[in-house]
Amino acid sequence: MSNLLNDLKLALRRLAGNPGFSLLAIFTLAVTIGATTAVFSVVNAVLLQPLPYDDPDRLMQIRHTFPDPDMPEVPLSYPNFLDLEERTESLSAMVATVPRPYLLTGDGPPTQLRGAKVTSGFFRVFGVEPAMGRAIRPEEDRAGAARVVVLSHGLWQRRFNGDPDIVGKTLELDNEEHTVIGVMPETWSVRLEDSQLWSALALDPQALERDTRFIQAYGRLAPGYTRQQAEAELGSLMEGLVREYPEANEGLGILLRPRREQVLGDISELLVLFSVAVGLVLLIGCVNLANLLLARSVGRRKEMAMRSALGAGRWPILRQLLIESLVLSLLGGLGGLFLTFGAVRLLNVFDPGSIPRVDEVSVDLNVLLFTFAVAVLASLLFGLVPALHSGRTDLRSTLVSGAGTSTGGRREGRFQGTLVVLQVALTVVLLVGAGLLLKSFTTLMAVDPGFDTRGLLTFRLQPHPAKWQEAEPMLAFYRDLLDNVEGLPGVESTGASAFLPFTQWASGAFSVVGDPPPPGDQPSAARNAVTPGYFDAMGIRLLEGRGFRSTDTAESTPVVVVNETLARRFFPEGQAVGGSIKMGPVEEEGTVLNVVGVVEDVHQEGLDEAVEPKIYNVHPQAAWASALTVVVRTDSDDPLSYADAVRRELMALDDSLPAADVRTMEERIVDTVRGARFNTLLLTIFGIVALVLTAVGIYGVVAHSVSRRFKEIGIRLSLGATRREITRYIVGRHTVPIVVGLILGFVAALVGGRLISSWLYGVEATDVATFVAVGLVLLAAGVLASYLPSRQAQKVDPAAVLREG
Repeated sequence: MSNLLNDLKLALRRLAGNPGFSLLAIFTLAVTIGATTAVFSVVNAVLLQPLPYDDPDRLMQIRHTFPDPDMPEVPLSYPNFLDLEERTESLSAMVATVPRPYLLTGDGPPTQLRGAKVTSGFFRVFGVEPAMGRAIRPEEDRAGAARVVVLSHGLWQRRFNGDPDIVGKTLELDNEEHTVIGVMPETWSVRLEDSQLWSALALDPQALERDTRFIQAYGRLAPGYTRQQAEAELGSLMEGLVREYPEANEGLGILLRPRREQVLGDISELLVLFSVAVGLVLLIGCVNLANLLLARSVGRRKEMAMRSALGAGRWPILRQLLIESLVLSLLGGLGGLFLTFGAVRLLNVFDPGSIPRVDEVSVDLNVLLFTFAVAVLASLLFGLVPALHSGRTDLRSTLVSGAGTSTGGRREGRFQGTLVVLQVALTVVLLVGAGLLLKSFTTLMAVDPGFDTRGLLTFRLQPHPAKWQEAEPMLAFYRDLLDNVEGLPGVESTGASAFLPFTQWASGAFSVVGDPPPPGDQPSAARNAVTPGYFDAMGIRLLEGRGFRSTDTAESTPVVVVNETLARRFFPEGQAVGGSIKMGPVEEEGTVLNVVGVVEDVHQEGLDEAVEPKIYNVHPQAAWASALTVVVRTDSDDPLSYADAVRRELMALDDSLPAADVRTMEERIVDTVRGARFNTLLLTIFGIVALVLTAVGIYGVVAHSVSRRFKEIGIRLSLGATRREITRYIVGRHTVPIVVGLILGFVAALVGGRLISSWLYGVEATDVATFVAVGLVLLAAGVLASYLPSRQAQKVDPAAVLREG
């Protein structure tokens, strides 16, 4: 133990005696270990920690499937849910939930809340009970029962200031009184459920059609049953329901998906990518330090030889060098831990939206242990090779040679060159990946969304259906609101839409009148309801015909506007104006709608999604859309500055209806690319860190090599070599491993490009321009890192070198 303490004291003195090298090593390790630990903290929270449910692996989501694998899964109908719940034996319980917004009025300003209607066993199936009060009872989950509600912990704290007597009080939700019966615990993840309150579903199954599918269903596996057994049993039950109700259930099957799989989706692939990237950064940092330590060990040969001559064995010398490496790693790990705290905080502030459970990311005991393990592993990775190399020092030759005059030998030069090759190759892989994502993101942001985003303010109005049971009061309200807002100074135009771009639109089957589709091949289109001023307010160009007018009322001829894709695909030569379409199945009667205009294509779900056929109904003729999003075109670069004035106009018409989700259109677009932007930013940061580490490593190796070759350089100069030739020699000698590393890195990047191919838009994983750019950047960085130390060689005095012998 005393020997270890002595070695530790000596290691600290050595590092303190060479502060430049020590600080560089600690900084390198802090960055690499910090990046590694930060990514692990995300992996730990998202993948390794169990979901906040009791026995979450036995909790299943239940969905309908179709025989065609390209058809999306769909929710259950309520009658199907009830039949499956009654007949299943493989599930100990089934519950239903229907997400929906709620308007909270009463004490405080009116507030739009995210909520859900659930059946009585919902919390029990999820394995959690309210921290205060109780859960919903079966008798409360019936049509006509008294309305009750359970609050999330966050809503209870924010809106009701953590009132300890909240249970038993009444709230006004959607103009109806609800009694608070419980408050969920703080650990219950609102983010996973995306709800702030839960009320009883309380549906009348007799009033619902079996082909109306809106129930999000969950079940818990009964003891002794596996997922496969339960899926087989429910599939058999579904076959029986298909026979009983063929018209409503034709072709429907059953899929059970573990709740964990539903929550995480394909995030595991993304985290694998990040883990590979940060692993490369860690390896680059370790190779960098190994090369620097190897170069430093050559300068310590005489010291090691003297210790051997005085009787020190090989193991004590190795132990001393390894302890120095371990001290460096632990200090770097401590710095990396502080960087991890900062990274976790930034991750929660700049939530990318693509990582589930991001609010659970923290630095816990698992992360601390991981940091320590990485620090120890790093010390072995970068410290073992130089330590073993120093242990092979030839005692006689080292003592005979003068300190600092050895060239280090060809073997050391070859090994250092090999490490540079490895470092450059790993950096190429990271930079190519970052370059591809960066080019992909740039291409994505250059996509024309189909409308003008500048100066657009948007907000959502979500009145309860009971408030406007008749269409005319609703239409009059929207007309007055849009007219009043358009009259504000600085407002150029206004409109409203049931579905904005980048949201999920409604869809329905349609057919072109006079050109019916073949049986079983009827097309469908996304449907929207918009006010007459919507296209002008959004800046959507009219390509043919006319837009909607104020004279297009519920009593006038039914008209529609279609997008360019629908016109081109389903009308001869794209001439849709003057034609007609019919909504609904072709074999059934339906309303014939005259096409009066064609507008340019607008991206529906995202900039990277293909444009699909769209049909726009004028709002007075589509009174089913009572909840609309209002768009206000302003002459300002800061449309949010108009939000207060718009709210005042809204309050003057209806002081119980809040403007929800108030955002600019540019913010909405940014939200659609947050995941891609985060992925690009993170991989770019990793690439830049790798580039800097590689450049610093090459500089350090070349500088040390030059300092050990002063005698050789002096001899060359005395024999007639020019200083420019010396520079070319040094730079050329150290450029060779860089070029070899580039070639090997390009090969590895071609193979590894498949890892990120699914995240690329408009760019191939073999993009030549990206590979060339990365090669030029790395080559320039490597040549510069080699050139700067070569300037020291130009200052060598040949006469002084020759006098020293």
